[in-house]
Amino acid sequence: METILSKRTKQIKSSYNSLPELEDIYCKLGYDYGLISDELIESLKENQSVKKKIKENTDIKSMAEFNREYELTPEYLILKSYKYQLKALERLMSGLKVRIEGLRSEARGGA
Repeated sequence: METILSKRTKQIKSSYNSLPELEDIYCKLGYDYGLISDELIESLKENQSVKKKIKENTDIKSMAEFNREYELTPEYLILKSYKYQLKALERLMSGLKVRIEGLRSEARGGA
């Protein structure tokens, strides 16, 4: 299954010299970022109930033990993946913005 990140990266590569296409991709990246942010919020809500269950159902003596138990849950991995996806999209958007500004500068005759 192709990720949003790899899909958008391929689109950027194929449209590297087209300002209108790159601007469109940038807008789509913003939309993707918003969708993942919404999913992250839902995941945070789900994680609260997981944390509560861990506290109730285990004999945890320290915060380190609690963290180990929590980090083994699928909900934690999902939350972590959302955070990594958002960071990757931020970096991709940043690089794309630089490319768009460069093409705009070239179009104005500044390069």
